[in-house]
Amino acid sequence: MQVVPYAGGTSTQLGVQMPLLCALLRAPNQTPVPPPLEGANSYINPTFGNIVFGPVSPTAANQQTPIPGVATWTYTSSGLSMLGDPSLICYGTSGNGVMRYSSGLFVDDFEPLGFDASIVSRVVQLPSINNGYVYKYYVDFAIPVLSQTNNVVIGLRDGYDKSLFDSTTSYYCTVATTTSTECNSTSIHDNLSVTVAIPAGNMVLGRYIVFRPLKAGVTSLPVTSSPVTIAALYLPDGYEKRVDNNVSATYGSLTDARPEIVASATTSALATLTEGGSLNGVTFGLDDDTTETTGNLLSAEATLTFNNVPFQTTVNCGSATPITASPRVTRTCSFDVVTPAIDYATDIALNTYAPGVSANLRIVATDPRGQTTTLDLPIHVRSLDNDKPVFGFSTRFAPPAAGPDKTPTVTCSQAVSDSPQCVGSISDFLVDIAPGPEGATDEVAAQTVALVPDTSTGRNGNIACVLDSGSAQIFGLNGGPRVTLTSGGKVGSIAYGLGKSQGSATCTVKITDGGTFYTGQSASNETKTFRIVVAP
Repeated sequence: MQVVPYAGGTSTQLGVQMPLLCALLRAPNQTPVPPPLEGANSYINPTFGNIVFGPVSPTAANQQTPIPGVATWTYTSSGLSMLGDPSLICYGTSGNGVMRYSSGLFVDDFEPLGFDASIVSRVVQLPSINNGYVYKYYVDFAIPVLSQTNNVVIGLRDGYDKSLFDSTTSYYCTVATTTSTECNSTSIHDNLSVTVAIPAGNMVLGRYIVFRPLKAGVTSLPVTSSPVTIAALYLPDGYEKRVDNNVSATYGSLTDARPEIVASATTSALATLTEGGSLNGVTFGLDDDTTETTGNLLSAEATLTFNNVPFQTTVNCGSATPITASPRVTRTCSFDVVTPAIDYATDIALNTYAPGVSANLRIVATDPRGQTTTLDLPIHVRSLDNDKPVFGFSTRFAPPAAGPDKTPTVTCSQAVSDSPQCVGSISDFLVDIAPGPEGATDEVAAQTVALVPDTSTGRNGNIACVLDSGSAQIFGLNGGPRVTLTSGGKVGSIAYGLGKSQGSATCTVKITDGGTFYTGQSASNETKTFRIVVAP
Protein backbone atom coordinates (compact mmCIF):
# COMPACT_ATOMS: atom_id res chain seq x y z
CA MET A 1 0.00 0.00 0.00
CA GLN A 2 1.21 3.52 -0.68
CA VAL A 3 -0.13 7.03 -0.15
CA VAL A 4 1.06 9.65 -2.64
CA PRO A 5 0.25 13.35 -3.14
CA TYR A 6 -2.59 13.87 -5.55
CA ALA A 7 -2.06 16.18 -8.53
CA GLY A 8 -2.48 19.78 -7.35
CA GLY A 9 -1.58 18.94 -3.77
CA THR A 10 -5.09 19.47 -2.42
CA SER A 11 -5.87 15.84 -1.72
CA THR A 12 -4.29 12.42 -1.35
CA GLN A 13 -4.40 9.41 -3.62
CA LEU A 14 -4.40 6.00 -1.99
CA GLY A 15 -2.91 3.15 -4.00
CA VAL A 16 -2.59 -0.55 -3.31
CA GLN A 17 0.02 -2.89 -4.74
CA MET A 18 -2.50 -5.64 -5.51
CA PRO A 19 -5.93 -5.06 -7.08
CA LEU A 20 -8.84 -3.77 -5.06
CA LEU A 21 -11.86 -4.77 -7.19
CA CYS A 22 -15.03 -2.80 -6.45
CA ALA A 23 -18.64 -2.55 -7.58
CA LEU A 24 -21.67 -0.57 -6.44
CA LEU A 25 -24.65 -2.90 -5.92
CA ARG A 26 -27.95 -1.15 -6.42
CA ALA A 27 -31.14 -2.54 -7.86
CA PRO A 28 -31.28 -2.28 -11.67
CA ASN A 29 -33.11 0.88 -12.83
CA GLN A 30 -33.44 2.05 -9.23
CA THR A 31 -35.34 5.36 -9.10
CA PRO A 32 -34.27 7.68 -7.72
CA VAL A 33 -30.61 6.67 -7.75
CA PRO A 34 -29.11 7.36 -4.30
CA PRO A 35 -26.64 10.25 -4.57
CA PRO A 36 -22.92 9.45 -4.17
CA LEU A 37 -21.36 10.47 -0.89
CA GLU A 38 -19.68 13.84 -1.15
CA GLY A 39 -16.05 14.64 -0.49
CA ALA A 40 -12.72 14.83 -2.23
CA ASN A 41 -12.30 11.05 -1.99
CA SER A 42 -15.84 10.09 -2.97
CA TYR A 43 -14.76 7.95 -5.95
CA ILE A 44 -12.68 4.85 -6.55
CA ASN A 45 -10.66 5.13 -9.74
CA PRO A 46 -11.24 1.93 -11.77
CA THR A 47 -7.62 1.42 -12.86
CA PHE A 48 -4.96 -1.11 -11.90
CA GLY A 49 -1.92 -0.88 -14.14
CA ASN A 50 -3.20 -1.44 -17.66
CA ILE A 51 -6.43 -3.18 -16.52
CA VAL A 52 -9.43 -0.82 -16.42
CA PHE A 53 -13.04 -1.46 -15.34
CA GLY A 54 -16.41 0.20 -15.77
CA PRO A 55 -18.54 1.75 -18.52
CA VAL A 56 -16.87 4.11 -20.97
CA SER A 57 -17.84 7.79 -20.70
CA PRO A 58 -17.92 9.40 -24.20
CA THR A 59 -17.92 12.84 -22.58
CA ALA A 60 -14.66 12.11 -20.77
CA ALA A 61 -12.43 11.11 -23.70
CA ASN A 62 -13.70 7.51 -23.51
CA GLN A 63 -12.27 7.02 -20.03
CA GLN A 64 -13.75 4.54 -17.57
CA THR A 65 -16.38 5.94 -15.19
CA PRO A 66 -15.23 6.02 -11.54
CA ILE A 67 -17.37 4.34 -8.85
CA PRO A 68 -19.10 6.70 -6.40
CA GLY A 69 -19.76 5.73 -2.82
CA VAL A 70 -16.64 6.42 -0.73
CA ALA A 71 -16.78 9.27 1.77
CA THR A 72 -13.42 8.98 3.53
CA TRP A 73 -10.38 6.77 3.88
CA THR A 74 -8.79 6.81 7.32
CA TYR A 75 -5.31 5.29 7.62
CA THR A 76 -3.80 5.03 11.11
CA SER A 77 -1.29 2.82 12.87
CA SER A 78 -4.12 0.40 13.69
CA GLY A 79 -5.25 -0.07 10.10
CA LEU A 80 -7.31 1.32 7.27
CA SER A 81 -10.99 2.14 7.50
CA MET A 82 -13.37 3.29 4.79
CA LEU A 83 -16.67 5.11 5.23
CA GLY A 84 -18.86 4.41 2.26
CA ASP A 85 -22.17 3.55 0.71
CA PRO A 86 -23.44 0.19 2.10
CA SER A 87 -23.97 -0.86 -1.53
CA LEU A 88 -20.24 -0.57 -2.27
CA ILE A 89 -18.53 -3.97 -2.33
CA CYS A 90 -14.77 -4.32 -2.74
CA TYR A 91 -12.48 -7.34 -2.96
CA GLY A 92 -8.91 -7.17 -1.73
CA THR A 93 -6.26 -9.65 -2.78
CA SER A 94 -3.41 -11.36 -1.04
CA GLY A 95 0.03 -11.55 -2.61
CA ASN A 96 -0.84 -14.81 -4.38
CA GLY A 97 -4.10 -13.45 -5.79
CA VAL A 98 -6.52 -14.99 -3.27
CA MET A 99 -9.50 -12.71 -2.79
CA ARG A 100 -11.66 -11.74 0.16
CA TYR A 101 -14.02 -8.89 1.04
CA SER A 102 -12.20 -5.69 1.89
CA SER A 103 -14.45 -5.29 4.96
CA GLY A 104 -12.37 -8.04 6.60
CA LEU A 105 -9.14 -7.58 4.68
CA PHE A 106 -7.15 -6.25 7.64
CA VAL A 107 -8.88 -8.30 10.32
CA ASP A 108 -8.12 -11.98 9.86
CA ASP A 109 -6.52 -14.55 7.57
CA PHE A 110 -7.88 -15.76 4.25
CA GLU A 111 -10.15 -18.74 4.78
CA PRO A 112 -11.39 -21.23 2.18
CA LEU A 113 -15.06 -22.18 2.47
CA GLY A 114 -17.49 -24.38 0.52
CA PHE A 115 -19.26 -23.86 -2.80
CA ASP A 116 -21.09 -20.60 -3.38
CA ALA A 117 -21.35 -18.12 -6.24
CA SER A 118 -18.71 -18.39 -8.97
CA ILE A 119 -17.59 -16.89 -12.27
CA VAL A 120 -15.51 -18.37 -15.11
CA SER A 121 -14.12 -16.62 -18.22
CA ARG A 122 -13.18 -18.74 -21.27
CA VAL A 123 -11.39 -17.61 -24.41
CA VAL A 124 -12.96 -19.10 -27.56
CA GLN A 125 -11.44 -16.88 -30.28
CA LEU A 126 -8.06 -15.22 -30.64
CA PRO A 127 -7.80 -12.08 -32.79
CA SER A 128 -6.64 -12.63 -36.37
CA ILE A 129 -7.01 -11.12 -39.82
CA ASN A 130 -9.83 -13.61 -40.50
CA ASN A 131 -12.08 -12.28 -37.72
CA GLY A 132 -11.22 -8.60 -37.85
CA TYR A 133 -8.74 -8.90 -34.98
CA VAL A 134 -11.51 -9.52 -32.41
CA TYR A 135 -10.88 -11.31 -29.12
CA LYS A 136 -13.97 -13.31 -28.03
CA TYR A 137 -14.64 -14.91 -24.68
CA TYR A 138 -17.49 -16.17 -22.48
CA VAL A 139 -18.19 -14.90 -18.97
CA ASP A 140 -20.23 -17.58 -17.19
CA PHE A 141 -21.62 -17.12 -13.69
CA ALA A 142 -23.51 -19.37 -11.26
CA ILE A 143 -25.55 -18.01 -8.33
CA PRO A 144 -27.03 -20.44 -5.76
CA VAL A 145 -30.23 -19.64 -3.89
CA LEU A 146 -29.26 -16.60 -1.79
CA SER A 147 -32.57 -15.99 0.00
CA GLN A 148 -35.92 -17.74 0.13
CA THR A 149 -37.74 -14.46 0.88
CA ASN A 150 -35.89 -11.48 -0.65
CA ASN A 151 -34.50 -10.52 -4.04
CA VAL A 152 -30.73 -10.03 -3.84
CA VAL A 153 -28.83 -7.62 -6.10
CA ILE A 154 -25.50 -8.89 -7.44
CA GLY A 155 -22.97 -7.14 -9.66
CA LEU A 156 -20.71 -8.26 -12.48
CA ARG A 157 -17.84 -6.24 -14.00
CA ASP A 158 -15.31 -7.08 -16.69
CA GLY A 159 -12.02 -5.19 -16.97
CA TYR A 160 -9.54 -5.23 -19.86
CA ASP A 161 -5.96 -4.28 -20.74
CA LYS A 162 -6.21 -0.78 -22.22
CA SER A 163 -2.85 -1.16 -23.97
CA LEU A 164 -4.25 -3.99 -26.11
CA PHE A 165 -7.97 -3.41 -26.70
CA ASP A 166 -10.05 -0.59 -28.17
CA SER A 167 -12.66 0.37 -25.57
CA THR A 168 -14.73 2.39 -28.02
CA THR A 169 -15.60 -0.64 -30.18
CA SER A 170 -15.90 -3.38 -27.54
CA TYR A 171 -19.33 -4.93 -27.07
CA TYR A 172 -21.12 -7.81 -25.33
CA CYS A 173 -24.44 -9.62 -25.34
CA THR A 174 -26.58 -11.72 -23.02
CA VAL A 175 -27.48 -15.20 -24.24
CA ALA A 176 -30.37 -17.48 -23.37
CA THR A 177 -28.40 -20.42 -21.93
CA THR A 178 -24.91 -21.19 -20.65
CA THR A 179 -24.40 -23.40 -23.70
CA SER A 180 -25.14 -20.66 -26.26
CA THR A 181 -22.11 -19.74 -28.38
CA GLU A 182 -23.46 -16.84 -30.44
CA CYS A 183 -25.41 -13.69 -29.62
CA ASN A 184 -29.17 -14.02 -29.93
CA SER A 185 -29.94 -10.59 -28.48
CA THR A 186 -28.99 -7.01 -29.22
CA SER A 187 -25.33 -6.33 -28.53
CA ILE A 188 -24.42 -3.61 -26.04
CA HIS A 189 -21.52 -1.41 -27.15
CA ASP A 190 -19.83 -0.83 -23.82
CA ASN A 191 -17.85 -2.67 -21.18
CA LEU A 192 -19.63 -5.30 -19.13
CA SER A 193 -20.65 -3.60 -15.87
CA VAL A 194 -24.12 -4.66 -14.69
CA THR A 195 -26.26 -5.30 -11.63
CA VAL A 196 -28.80 -8.12 -11.61
CA ALA A 197 -31.64 -8.78 -9.13
CA ILE A 198 -31.65 -12.50 -8.25
CA PRO A 199 -35.27 -13.52 -7.46
CA ALA A 200 -36.02 -14.99 -4.03
CA GLY A 201 -35.78 -18.78 -3.94
CA ASN A 202 -34.03 -19.03 -7.31
CA MET A 203 -30.62 -20.16 -8.43
CA VAL A 204 -29.38 -18.46 -11.60
CA LEU A 205 -26.95 -19.53 -14.30
CA GLY A 206 -25.92 -16.96 -16.89
CA ARG A 207 -23.56 -16.23 -19.75
CA TYR A 208 -22.30 -13.06 -21.39
CA ILE A 209 -20.36 -13.20 -24.65
CA VAL A 210 -17.75 -10.42 -24.89
CA PHE A 211 -16.06 -9.15 -28.07
CA ARG A 212 -12.95 -6.95 -27.81
CA PRO A 213 -11.27 -5.63 -31.00
CA LEU A 214 -7.55 -4.92 -30.76
CA LYS A 215 -6.30 -1.34 -30.72
CA ALA A 216 -4.94 0.14 -33.90
CA GLY A 217 -1.40 -1.07 -34.42
CA VAL A 218 -1.86 -4.23 -32.30
CA THR A 219 -2.14 -7.44 -34.34
CA SER A 220 -1.76 -10.16 -31.69
CA LEU A 221 -1.86 -10.74 -27.96
CA PRO A 222 1.21 -11.54 -25.88
CA VAL A 223 1.35 -15.08 -24.51
CA THR A 224 2.45 -14.30 -20.96
CA SER A 225 1.36 -14.96 -17.40
CA SER A 226 -0.27 -11.54 -17.22
CA PRO A 227 -4.05 -11.42 -17.71
CA VAL A 228 -5.57 -9.40 -20.54
CA THR A 229 -9.10 -9.35 -19.02
CA ILE A 230 -10.40 -9.79 -15.46
CA ALA A 231 -14.08 -10.48 -14.68
CA ALA A 232 -15.43 -10.17 -11.13
CA LEU A 233 -18.74 -11.22 -9.57
CA TYR A 234 -20.03 -9.28 -6.54
CA LEU A 235 -22.51 -10.30 -3.83
CA PRO A 236 -23.59 -8.16 -0.87
CA ASP A 237 -21.39 -8.59 2.16
CA GLY A 238 -22.63 -11.37 4.43
CA TYR A 239 -23.93 -13.75 1.77
CA GLU A 240 -20.63 -15.57 1.33
CA LYS A 241 -17.04 -15.46 2.49
CA ARG A 242 -15.35 -17.54 -0.17
CA VAL A 243 -14.60 -15.19 -3.06
CA ASP A 244 -11.57 -16.79 -4.71
CA ASN A 245 -13.98 -18.18 -7.33
CA ASN A 246 -15.64 -14.78 -7.80
CA VAL A 247 -12.82 -13.48 -10.01
CA SER A 248 -11.63 -14.97 -13.30
CA ALA A 249 -8.96 -13.87 -15.78
CA THR A 250 -8.24 -14.56 -19.44
CA TYR A 251 -4.91 -14.55 -21.24
CA GLY A 252 -3.47 -14.41 -24.73
CA SER A 253 -4.26 -18.03 -25.54
CA LEU A 254 -7.34 -20.16 -26.05
CA THR A 255 -8.81 -21.62 -22.90
CA ASP A 256 -8.66 -25.37 -22.48
CA ALA A 257 -12.39 -25.48 -22.01
CA ARG A 258 -14.02 -27.06 -19.03
CA PRO A 259 -16.59 -29.72 -19.90
CA GLU A 260 -20.07 -28.44 -20.71
CA ILE A 261 -23.22 -29.94 -19.18
CA VAL A 262 -26.21 -29.81 -21.50
CA ALA A 263 -29.60 -30.06 -19.81
CA SER A 264 -32.42 -31.93 -21.55
CA ALA A 265 -36.19 -32.17 -21.46
CA THR A 266 -35.93 -34.82 -18.76
CA THR A 267 -33.83 -32.62 -16.49
CA SER A 268 -36.49 -29.94 -16.95
CA ALA A 269 -38.95 -32.48 -15.54
CA LEU A 270 -37.20 -32.13 -12.16
CA ALA A 271 -39.50 -29.16 -11.58
CA THR A 272 -42.64 -31.25 -12.14
CA LEU A 273 -42.26 -34.17 -9.73
CA THR A 274 -45.27 -35.10 -7.60
CA GLU A 275 -45.47 -36.17 -3.98
CA GLY A 276 -43.46 -39.30 -3.24
CA GLY A 277 -42.73 -39.73 -6.94
CA SER A 278 -39.64 -40.67 -8.90
CA LEU A 279 -38.10 -40.10 -12.32
CA ASN A 280 -36.25 -42.89 -14.06
CA GLY A 281 -33.82 -42.33 -16.89
CA VAL A 282 -33.22 -38.60 -16.44
CA THR A 283 -30.64 -37.62 -19.07
CA PHE A 284 -28.16 -34.83 -19.72
CA GLY A 285 -25.36 -34.34 -22.19
CA LEU A 286 -21.62 -33.80 -21.78
CA ASP A 287 -19.43 -32.00 -24.32
CA ASP A 288 -15.68 -31.38 -24.13
CA ASP A 289 -12.69 -30.47 -26.29
CA THR A 290 -10.28 -33.06 -24.89
CA THR A 291 -9.87 -36.48 -26.51
CA GLU A 292 -10.36 -39.40 -24.12
CA THR A 293 -7.74 -41.98 -23.28
CA THR A 294 -7.98 -45.28 -21.42
CA GLY A 295 -8.85 -44.54 -17.81
CA ASN A 296 -9.38 -40.85 -18.54
CA LEU A 297 -12.94 -40.46 -19.74
CA LEU A 298 -15.44 -37.63 -19.80
CA SER A 299 -17.62 -38.47 -16.78
CA ALA A 300 -20.11 -37.06 -14.29
CA GLU A 301 -21.46 -37.48 -10.78
CA ALA A 302 -24.90 -36.44 -9.55
CA THR A 303 -26.03 -35.59 -6.03
CA LEU A 304 -29.64 -35.12 -5.00
CA THR A 305 -30.11 -32.89 -1.96
CA PHE A 306 -33.40 -32.86 -0.07
CA ASN A 307 -33.56 -30.34 2.78
CA ASN A 308 -29.76 -30.18 2.99
CA VAL A 309 -29.38 -33.98 3.16
CA PRO A 310 -27.35 -35.25 0.16
CA PHE A 311 -28.07 -38.53 -1.63
CA GLN A 312 -25.56 -39.78 -4.19
CA THR A 313 -27.16 -41.31 -7.27
CA THR A 314 -25.52 -43.59 -9.85
CA VAL A 315 -24.79 -41.92 -13.20
CA ASN A 316 -24.31 -43.95 -16.39
CA CYS A 317 -22.40 -42.09 -19.14
CA GLY A 318 -22.12 -44.98 -21.58
CA SER A 319 -19.26 -47.16 -22.71
CA ALA A 320 -15.92 -47.32 -20.88
CA THR A 321 -14.17 -47.33 -24.27
CA PRO A 322 -12.40 -44.00 -24.96
CA ILE A 323 -13.88 -41.77 -27.67
CA THR A 324 -11.02 -40.77 -29.97
CA ALA A 325 -12.58 -40.36 -33.44
CA SER A 326 -13.54 -36.71 -33.09
CA PRO A 327 -11.79 -33.55 -31.85
CA ARG A 328 -14.76 -33.10 -29.51
CA VAL A 329 -16.14 -35.69 -27.10
CA THR A 330 -19.87 -35.94 -26.41
CA ARG A 331 -21.62 -38.35 -24.11
CA THR A 332 -25.18 -38.81 -22.90
CA CYS A 333 -25.58 -39.64 -19.21
CA SER A 334 -28.58 -40.94 -17.29
CA PHE A 335 -29.62 -41.40 -13.67
CA ASP A 336 -32.73 -41.95 -11.54
CA VAL A 337 -34.39 -39.59 -9.07
CA VAL A 338 -36.18 -41.07 -6.05
CA THR A 339 -37.75 -38.79 -3.45
CA PRO A 340 -36.83 -39.64 0.17
CA ALA A 341 -40.33 -40.51 1.45
CA ILE A 342 -43.70 -41.56 0.06
CA ASP A 343 -45.31 -38.34 1.33
CA TYR A 344 -42.37 -36.02 0.54
CA ALA A 345 -43.19 -32.73 -1.20
CA THR A 346 -41.49 -29.33 -1.31
CA ASP A 347 -43.97 -26.73 -2.55
CA ILE A 348 -46.82 -24.68 -1.10
CA ALA A 349 -47.70 -23.49 -4.62
CA LEU A 350 -46.42 -24.36 -8.07
CA ASN A 351 -42.60 -23.98 -8.05
CA THR A 352 -42.72 -22.18 -4.68
CA TYR A 353 -40.89 -23.88 -1.84
CA ALA A 354 -42.40 -24.13 1.63
CA PRO A 355 -40.44 -22.01 4.16
CA GLY A 356 -37.07 -23.61 4.90
CA VAL A 357 -37.62 -26.43 2.39
CA SER A 358 -35.29 -26.97 -0.56
CA ALA A 359 -34.31 -29.64 -3.04
CA ASN A 360 -31.81 -29.59 -5.84
CA LEU A 361 -29.68 -31.65 -8.19
CA ARG A 362 -25.96 -31.01 -8.53
CA ILE A 363 -24.12 -32.46 -11.52
CA VAL A 364 -20.32 -32.36 -11.52
CA ALA A 365 -18.73 -33.17 -14.89
CA THR A 366 -15.03 -34.06 -15.15
CA ASP A 367 -13.05 -34.04 -18.39
CA PRO A 368 -10.05 -36.25 -19.20
CA ARG A 369 -7.68 -33.56 -17.88
CA GLY A 370 -9.45 -33.38 -14.53
CA GLN A 371 -11.20 -30.05 -15.13
CA THR A 372 -14.68 -29.87 -13.64
CA THR A 373 -17.94 -28.03 -14.28
CA THR A 374 -20.83 -27.85 -11.82
CA LEU A 375 -24.49 -27.43 -12.71
CA ASP A 376 -27.15 -26.95 -10.03
CA LEU A 377 -30.81 -27.46 -10.91
CA PRO A 378 -33.81 -26.96 -8.59
CA ILE A 379 -36.12 -29.87 -7.81
CA HIS A 380 -39.78 -29.10 -7.12
CA VAL A 381 -42.13 -31.77 -5.78
CA ARG A 382 -45.83 -30.89 -5.95
CA SER A 383 -48.16 -32.05 -3.16
CA LEU A 384 -50.96 -34.43 -4.13
CA ASP A 385 -52.95 -34.32 -0.90
CA ASN A 386 -52.93 -32.81 2.56
CA ASP A 387 -51.97 -35.53 5.03
CA LYS A 388 -53.66 -35.82 8.40
CA PRO A 389 -51.88 -34.40 11.45
CA VAL A 390 -50.01 -36.91 13.59
CA PHE A 391 -49.79 -37.27 17.36
CA GLY A 392 -49.48 -39.92 20.03
CA PHE A 393 -50.08 -40.50 23.75
CA SER A 394 -47.32 -40.60 26.34
CA THR A 395 -46.59 -44.26 27.04
CA ARG A 396 -45.40 -43.23 30.50
CA PHE A 397 -48.85 -42.00 31.54
CA ALA A 398 -51.07 -43.79 29.01
CA PRO A 399 -49.54 -47.14 28.08
CA PRO A 400 -51.49 -49.45 25.73
CA ALA A 401 -54.09 -51.55 27.54
CA ALA A 402 -53.61 -55.26 27.87
CA GLY A 403 -55.73 -57.21 25.45
CA PRO A 404 -56.56 -56.91 21.78
CA ASP A 405 -57.74 -53.27 21.63
CA LYS A 406 -54.48 -51.74 22.93
CA THR A 407 -56.27 -48.48 23.78
CA PRO A 408 -53.89 -46.05 25.56
CA THR A 409 -55.08 -46.03 29.18
CA VAL A 410 -54.55 -43.58 32.02
CA THR A 411 -54.99 -45.49 35.28
CA CYS A 412 -55.60 -43.79 38.64
CA SER A 413 -55.10 -46.15 41.54
CA GLN A 414 -56.89 -44.57 44.49
CA ALA A 415 -54.31 -46.15 46.75
CA VAL A 416 -51.74 -43.76 45.22
CA SER A 417 -53.88 -40.63 45.15
CA ASP A 418 -50.98 -38.17 44.66
CA SER A 419 -49.94 -39.60 41.28
CA PRO A 420 -50.33 -37.32 38.19
CA GLN A 421 -52.98 -39.74 36.92
CA CYS A 422 -55.10 -39.21 40.06
CA VAL A 423 -54.32 -35.51 40.54
CA GLY A 424 -55.40 -35.02 36.94
CA SER A 425 -52.47 -32.93 35.67
CA ILE A 426 -50.16 -34.37 33.00
CA SER A 427 -48.02 -31.84 31.13
CA ASP A 428 -46.76 -34.04 28.29
CA PHE A 429 -49.80 -36.21 27.70
CA LEU A 430 -49.92 -35.74 23.91
CA VAL A 431 -46.55 -36.12 22.18
CA ASP A 432 -44.98 -35.90 18.71
CA ILE A 433 -47.70 -33.58 17.41
CA ALA A 434 -47.09 -32.37 13.84
CA PRO A 435 -49.18 -31.09 10.89
CA GLY A 436 -48.26 -34.20 8.92
CA PRO A 437 -45.96 -37.22 8.88
CA GLU A 438 -42.21 -36.61 9.16
CA GLY A 439 -41.65 -37.14 5.44
CA ALA A 440 -44.22 -34.49 4.46
CA THR A 441 -41.71 -31.67 4.78
CA ASP A 442 -43.94 -29.16 3.00
CA GLU A 443 -46.72 -29.62 5.56
CA VAL A 444 -44.41 -29.71 8.58
CA ALA A 445 -42.81 -26.44 7.40
CA ALA A 446 -45.89 -24.46 6.35
CA GLN A 447 -48.73 -25.67 8.58
CA THR A 448 -49.82 -25.42 12.19
CA VAL A 449 -51.93 -27.64 14.45
CA ALA A 450 -54.85 -26.95 16.78
CA LEU A 451 -57.22 -28.87 19.02
CA VAL A 452 -60.78 -29.21 17.76
CA PRO A 453 -62.75 -28.62 20.99
CA ASP A 454 -65.79 -30.71 21.89
CA THR A 455 -67.89 -29.60 24.89
CA SER A 456 -70.73 -32.05 24.34
CA THR A 457 -70.13 -33.97 27.57
CA GLY A 458 -70.13 -30.83 29.73
CA ARG A 459 -68.41 -30.58 33.14
CA ASN A 460 -66.15 -27.82 31.72
CA GLY A 461 -64.26 -30.25 29.48
CA ASN A 462 -63.12 -29.52 25.92
CA ILE A 463 -62.86 -33.10 24.62
CA ALA A 464 -65.62 -35.69 24.32
CA CYS A 465 -65.61 -38.35 27.06
CA VAL A 466 -68.22 -41.10 27.33
CA LEU A 467 -68.60 -43.26 30.45
CA ASP A 468 -67.99 -46.90 29.68
CA SER A 469 -70.90 -49.32 30.03
CA GLY A 470 -71.93 -49.76 33.67
CA SER A 471 -69.50 -47.15 34.97
CA ALA A 472 -70.37 -44.56 37.58
CA GLN A 473 -69.55 -40.90 36.92
CA ILE A 474 -65.81 -40.59 37.56
CA PHE A 475 -65.40 -36.83 36.94
CA GLY A 476 -66.17 -34.05 39.40
CA LEU A 477 -68.74 -31.33 38.69
CA ASN A 478 -66.24 -29.17 36.78
CA GLY A 479 -63.67 -31.89 36.24
CA GLY A 480 -64.22 -32.71 32.58
CA PRO A 481 -60.88 -33.36 30.78
CA ARG A 482 -59.31 -30.35 29.09
CA VAL A 483 -56.45 -30.62 26.59
CA THR A 484 -54.09 -27.70 25.87
CA LEU A 485 -51.42 -27.69 23.17
CA THR A 486 -48.08 -26.24 24.29
CA SER A 487 -44.49 -25.83 23.03
CA GLY A 488 -45.65 -24.44 19.72
CA GLY A 489 -48.17 -27.22 19.29
CA LYS A 490 -45.63 -30.03 19.62
CA VAL A 491 -46.99 -31.44 22.90
CA GLY A 492 -50.31 -31.34 24.72
CA SER A 493 -51.19 -31.28 28.40
CA ILE A 494 -54.36 -32.66 30.00
CA ALA A 495 -56.15 -31.57 33.17
CA TYR A 496 -59.22 -33.14 34.80
CA GLY A 497 -60.80 -33.54 38.23
CA LEU A 498 -61.87 -36.98 39.51
CA GLY A 499 -64.66 -37.66 41.96
CA LYS A 500 -64.66 -40.53 44.46
CA SER A 501 -66.30 -43.13 42.24
CA GLN A 502 -64.48 -45.92 40.52
CA GLY A 503 -65.09 -46.65 36.84
CA SER A 504 -63.83 -45.65 33.41
CA ALA A 505 -64.50 -43.36 30.44
CA THR A 506 -63.39 -43.39 26.82
CA CYS A 507 -62.29 -39.98 25.52
CA THR A 508 -61.62 -38.64 22.02
CA VAL A 509 -58.99 -36.10 20.94
CA LYS A 510 -59.30 -34.42 17.54
CA ILE A 511 -56.39 -32.44 16.07
CA THR A 512 -56.65 -30.35 12.89
CA ASP A 513 -54.04 -28.64 10.72
CA GLY A 514 -54.02 -25.04 9.54
CA GLY A 515 -51.75 -22.44 8.03
CA THR A 516 -50.75 -22.63 4.36
CA PHE A 517 -52.08 -25.44 2.18
CA TYR A 518 -51.03 -26.30 -1.35
CA THR A 519 -53.28 -24.67 -3.93
CA GLY A 520 -56.72 -26.32 -3.89
CA GLN A 521 -56.18 -28.32 -0.68
CA SER A 522 -57.87 -27.86 2.70
CA ALA A 523 -57.53 -28.87 6.35
CA SER A 524 -57.39 -32.48 7.55
CA ASN A 525 -58.23 -33.92 10.99
CA GLU A 526 -56.87 -36.81 13.00
CA THR A 527 -58.93 -38.41 15.78
CA LYS A 528 -57.65 -40.80 18.44
CA THR A 529 -59.17 -42.26 21.61
CA PHE A 530 -57.83 -43.07 25.06
CA ARG A 531 -59.33 -44.30 28.29
CA ILE A 532 -59.27 -43.01 31.89
CA VAL A 533 -59.71 -45.71 34.53
CA VAL A 534 -60.24 -45.13 38.27
CA ALA A 535 -59.30 -48.29 40.17
CA PRO A 536 -59.06 -49.15 43.91
